[in-house]
Amino acid sequence: RGVKTIATVHDANVVGSIKKYDDRFGIKTLYFKKALAHTLRKATSVIFISKASRTEILGTHHLTENTTFRLIYNGFDATFGDIPTETIQEVRSKFKLEKPFFLYVGQIREHKNVLRMVEAFLKTDSEWEFVIAGNKLIIAHLTQQGSMQM
Repeated sequence: RGVKTIATVHDANVVGSIKKYDDRFGIKTLYFKKALAHTLRKATSVIFISKASRTEILGTHHLTENTTFRLIYNGFDATFGDIPTETIQEVRSKFKLEKPFFLYVGQIREHKNVLRMVEAFLKTDSEWEFVIAGNKLIIAHLTQQGSMQM
C-alpha cells in the first residue's frame, strides 16, 4: 500500500440510479462509479459526511479489512451568517423580496426533491415566499399564489 490515503465521501449518488443532469450518455456517471470504487480500494481511511452515504457505500462496495471508517459531519465557520445589513437590503431590492422567505440553494435535480418542497410550501397558508437558486444560475422565485418568476 505504501502511501496512506484518506478519502472523503460527500455523497453516494453515483451508487444508485441517479444520473447527472448533463450526462446524456451515462459516461460521467460511469466514470464517477469507477473512480469511487478505485479510491475506496486504495484508501487507508474513509471519512463519510453522513450516515446515509456510509450505509449506501458500505452496502455496495467491498472494502479491505485494513480500511478504517469515520463519520465526520460537515462543519461551518461561526461567522458564516454575518452579512452586513446593506448587503441584505441590496439583495432584497434586486430580487424584489419584500416578505420573509425560505431559500433553497442547490442543484435542481429530481433526487433533491425540490418539486416536493415547492408542492408542500404551496399547501401552506404562509405569508412567506419560497426562493430557489441553483442549477446553472437558474433562479426561480415562487410566491404563495404559485406564480413563478425566472
